[in-house]
Amino acid sequence: MRSSADKLFTPRGHSARLIGAAVLAGAFGCSSQTPVRPGALDASGFDDIRFPDALPAGDVPVPPDAGMADVPMAQFSVGPGTDVATYAQRYAMGFQAGFFDGQMGALMDGSRWSFYGSAFSNSGCSGSPNVQGAFRLGGIPNALSDAYGCTALITDDTSGPGFVSNSPVGRFDRDYVGGGPVARITNPSTGVRGVVLLYHARFEWGPICNVLPCFYSSFGLAFSSDGGMTFTRLGEVIQPYASRPQTLSSTSTLDVGSGTLVLGDINGYPVPNPTGASQANTYFYVFYTDRDPSEGCTGLCLAVARARVLDVANAAFTDNTAALPTLFHKYWRGSWTQPAVSGDVNDASNSGHFSPVLGEPVVAPAVIYDSAINHFLMAHVFGTDIVLRTAVNLFSWSEIIPGAAIHEAGNVLVYPSLVGETGDPSIAGLSPWLFYVAAPAADFQWTEAVFRNHLLQISP
Repeated sequence: MRSSADKLFTPRGHSARLIGAAVLAGAFGCSSQTPVRPGALDASGFDDIRFPDALPAGDVPVPPDAGMADVPMAQFSVGPGTDVATYAQRYAMGFQAGFFDGQMGALMDGSRWSFYGSAFSNSGCSGSPNVQGAFRLGGIPNALSDAYGCTALITDDTSGPGFVSNSPVGRFDRDYVGGGPVARITNPSTGVRGVVLLYHARFEWGPICNVLPCFYSSFGLAFSSDGGMTFTRLGEVIQPYASRPQTLSSTSTLDVGSGTLVLGDINGYPVPNPTGASQANTYFYVFYTDRDPSEGCTGLCLAVARARVLDVANAAFTDNTAALPTLFHKYWRGSWTQPAVSGDVNDASNSGHFSPVLGEPVVAPAVIYDSAINHFLMAHVFGTDIVLRTAVNLFSWSEIIPGAAIHEAGNVLVYPSLVGETGDPSIAGLSPWLFYVAAPAADFQWTEAVFRNHLLQISP
């Protein structure tokens, strides 16, 4: 029997985070512009979905060295979908919302898979009942079947003060944590391996923005010294441009999305062999959504911040939390000089400016390197669909690839994740997996949501 704690939409807002509830309910406001789906796709169930606060294409400034790259000489198609986990299956594993409420991460140890993501557990969860957090799951890409005791890797501060109406004071991750993207790092002194997890964090202050509590979101970093079985929160690493008090005064939500952890060199080109690459010359690039009116961006603009892998490893292995605010910098007008966080414990000051990477809105980006075509792939939400782009480097993204969109009539598709099939989940080949959550567009409910994947087919 379901307990009273197992409600799908609680005052803490455990529903779909971005498109699934907030946008469909109009929490961000909608522009009058309806995005145009690329050609030859069914238009049913589409016209009522619009980008929140979207700017018309061309109104968002583009970085000087960024531009639309040509689609590479490869053919892209989408294989049949597989239902990885229905609501009944997820609930039996101990989850009432999610998995996954955001982008998923994955690791492999030999033939064993580990999948990481955000979920809200139910009363039957044996390890961490009725909590919001990041969880590790096992199984295979087509069937996630092991909850590893349903123990949260990290959780929000449920034992803390809770909502303090109209107060801007509190930890950045007090009211929600959920991750997410993972990557391996190496201790530069000992050669020991560890894992970092990027997590979406929220501070909620009381009012309701339509169906969800109003929140101010940012990114934190967590670290595992045991191969990804347990994690410790390190601290905040990326903050939106606007400060928390500015967001509170507007009585609106500011959502940075799920973020990415993709490797690139200093110029944004691929790192084909991450294990053998020098951490001193390799960077973590985090793509996310942000707003910066001074850059002409008031909608969901695609921003990117980066940190040198060696600096992240040094901070993580030595538990140097004081270094966290200095690790990441935002891309702005051709340079990486803008700090990704202000350093204020209450996010009371603005972080650095950023320049949008694309001249059009992008929602829920997921990025992976594809070794078969030596390009990056991006999957993101477009209206109710998921579409693909490619890039030879991380600043020159193609137009949406025609004929490679995923569309389900009557459903909205959210939280895309790209997972490689090459033995390293961070590297794609000719047939990577694209995961996402599908639910009725008219009324997103986790009870109706299916966690699904497709194999992408790439022919160079």
